[in-house]
Amino acid sequence: MDKVTMLVFTIVLALLVTWIIEAVRVYPMYRDEIYGSLFGSFLSFFFKFAVFKDCSKSGYLKTKIGTHRMIFSAIQENGKTADRFCTIFYNRGIMVICYQKINGELIGKAKDKDWIVKRKDKEGVVHSYRHPNPTTDFKAYLRRIVTAYPDAHIEARIAVDDEAVFDSLKSEIVIVHDKDIVNELIMVQAPLVNDEQIVSDYQKLSAKKG
Repeated sequence: MDKVTMLVFTIVLALLVTWIIEAVRVYPMYRDEIYGSLFGSFLSFFFKFAVFKDCSKSGYLKTKIGTHRMIFSAIQENGKTADRFCTIFYNRGIMVICYQKINGELIGKAKDKDWIVKRKDKEGVVHSYRHPNPTTDFKAYLRRIVTAYPDAHIEARIAVDDEAVFDSLKSEIVIVHDKDIVNELIMVQAPLVNDEQIVSDYQKLSAKKG
């Protein structure tokens, strides 16, 4: 093996090792959040997130809703992430999703400060804990979107884990499972938005976020 071939091999090997290490770090985030529903597979998400550093578009989502752009945002409180949002621009307007890591039975009312989450452990024992109601933060974020796009059709959803049960939860904002997000996007009834407007609207919010 000559020196040039050896150098190329070393670079490729180092790159692969770096990607593997990064994939191990990133996978728990992919597994526990909505990314699987938006990107279709971990490999697709990984290359967008870790390699290209651009999660604004998804090949999987394009096959479902056509041209689109996404912006991921978060509200920080006391140095910690309180709520996460995904704003999707597409041909039916804007869909704003507040995605929550909740797996269990949700109980509560629209104006409760906290929701109660009940979960069974491996032994079948039920444990309860409080999960902050995201409604107030979500409404504040939505007001920013409405102000920026007063003429757009805007929809809002709270997304929770596919295993979550929310039959006993009363919420001012529609709650869905992560797996139902694409169908929610498809089912929206609103005037069509052209591709140029989608990109323009995305760039407007992206510039503000940056």
